[in-house]
Amino acid sequence: MISAALVVFGAVSAQLTEDSQRYIVSTDGDVSAESLPSGTEVVYDYSIIDGYAVRMPSSAASTTESIEGVASVTPDIPVLLPVMPGDGDDTDRDSYNASGTVAVLDTGVDNNHVDLDSQVISNEDVRRGDSNPDDLHGHGTHVASILAGTGDGDSRYRGVAPGARIRNYKVLDDSGKGKMSTVIEGVERASEDADVIVMSLGAEVETCDGSDPLSRAVTEAAESGTAVVVAAGNSGPDERTVNSPGCARKAFSIGASEGQQDVPDYSSRGPTDDGRTKPDLVAPGSNIVAAEAQTKDGYTSKTGTSMSAPYAAGAAAAPGPRPRGTSPTAAGPVASSRAWRRLRGTPTPRPGCAPGRPSRGRGATTQVRRTPPRARSSAVMPCR
Repeated sequence: MISAALVVFGAVSAQLTEDSQRYIVSTDGDVSAESLPSGTEVVYDYSIIDGYAVRMPSSAASTTESIEGVASVTPDIPVLLPVMPGDGDDTDRDSYNASGTVAVLDTGVDNNHVDLDSQVISNEDVRRGDSNPDDLHGHGTHVASILAGTGDGDSRYRGVAPGARIRNYKVLDDSGKGKMSTVIEGVERASEDADVIVMSLGAEVETCDGSDPLSRAVTEAAESGTAVVVAAGNSGPDERTVNSPGCARKAFSIGASEGQQDVPDYSSRGPTDDGRTKPDLVAPGSNIVAAEAQTKDGYTSKTGTSMSAPYAAGAAAAPGPRPRGTSPTAAGPVASSRAWRRLRGTPTPRPGCAPGRPSRGRGATTQVRRTPPRARSSAVMPCR
């Protein structure tokens, strides 16, 4: 039984029982699929990392780990959305001159919304392998609208980078849930076709030090020349609460800000479990209004680092040469010196990025404090 991304070895009916689970098998690059235990179903053979997404009985996991060349066998854990309902409208975003291509890995994008109907240039449902990834959840449409919405329905809600174009990769289902293995596949595909990847999603890994399979895939994408911008997570204000792939070594990990001073309690804090500073930056995340899926020109308010990531991705999509003296693999090719300054060079770090420093807001509930108009800021600001 063989297909483009599915190979089964051994007696399937005898071995793939109700006990079967999905795993990600990481290798040193020299382990063939045929070396895996009999009855293993290879769901996907990755090229961005060395390894496979598989289904196998749980009893076979330890056997697989003993195979020479297998580095680890990890459960294919859930990936969720760092988002909450908004409480009002604190939207105040500038639009930048950006013309890059940005891959949105999410719940899909509603191409029929007036703000997005001219912005999406490709669609792919990574979960099912077809090209019709409708967004029945709404999260991906909201993210895409913050990033590159035209504002045709309401100019107040024009995106950060309306000159950018979107490649829509549906990696999560219509309830906003998915598997790490599917997201890795999405990163692999998007890294071949986009200048920037934005991922407003996350997974709680046992050790967030950049070594989990999704974080490694993100780092590989960045080192291949694609800027990767990810949400830090909504698990603050305690330290070491950044989720994968926010702890990836070569990703821009984005926390949330409120106004010009506060980092809200919900925004995840660093450091990573290996002591690195994360998140890298903060951007507006509370009460952000953007396009509402399954409407022609409606809008809705959401809160979370999910909303912060597309702000930064818009700056990363700006055109132009990389600034002199910056690493081409620091986080992919940030495209202009102006965008680089937005992402790295704002002079005053924001309070509350440090571990364990809560904001003066109410905390991680849906009742996020409204920022007075004079204190609003659409800036992307560093945590260092």
